Amino acid sequence: MLEYETPTSVDGGVIPDAIPERPLLPAAITLRPHHFQNALFQQALARLQSPEELALKDVQAYTSPELQRKVDRTYITDVIGITVEHAQSYQNRLEGFFRKLTELSDDASVLFTLAPDGICLATCIGSHCMASNTDPITKEEYRNGLFTSMVPVDIVKGEQSHIWQIQTSLMQAGFVMGEDWDHTIPVSYLVYDYERRSLSTRKPPVRKRVEFEGFVARVGALRRLIQPPVVEIVTKEDMQEAIRKSNVEHAYQTYLSMQARRSYRGLR
Repeated sequence: MLEYETPTSVDGGVIPDAIPERPLLPAAITLRPHHFQNALFQQALARLQSPEELALKDVQAYTSPELQRKVDRTYITDVIGITVEHAQSYQNRLEGFFRKLTELSDDASVLFTLAPDGICLATCIGSHCMASNTDPITKEEYRNGLFTSMVPVDIVKGEQSHIWQIQTSLMQAGFVMGEDWDHTIPVSYLVYDYERRSLSTRKPPVRKRVEFEGFVARVGALRRLIQPPVVEIVTKEDMQEAIRKSNVEHAYQTYLSMQARRSYRGLR
């Protein structure tokens, strides 16, 4: 897994957790802006399903035949690893993060920033989390399809776009800047520039620093955006129907059996 550096201010001073200019409250968690659009994250924050169910569904999705066909294997390995043990460890860490979300009070705050969050830190490798200027992770025939936006080509532009979307939703819902949400000071982050190459490239990425201005929002306001939905969300019924159609559970069990057989053969 890549080592993540402590974010710094523009003049080089260390800024723990990117302290807001006018803090609402000390942020309970940090979050990458694009993860707020994740249906499983939204269901955890809104307490629509248990952390155990949501973490299992995430692993099931990564091991489904549909995702295996559409997404570069390098990205899937970057998230869930290559063994059953790796996938189980990822699931356990993700479940822990989801549980933390369900326990947040409405008065707690979420800091949207470029720093790796609980979803990033749950991954087995996590190279994609701070990757910038990457080739799309979807295979060529699917580059204009559903999964194109999973990894922005430019990490700063992509995450800033998600921030604007969330802030616009907050304002449209009647939440007030300075009370329910606020901007943060610009912070410097270390990212890895892949120079338009894929994550699987053998050439090491270029380390570079970028400036990013995040924002902080109350959990209660964010939950209101989800329930009733203001941002797009996949409902529990949608998830069940998707699992039924793709038979993800069967695919997951098949995946575990295949990995177990490979491990057994390797020991003989």
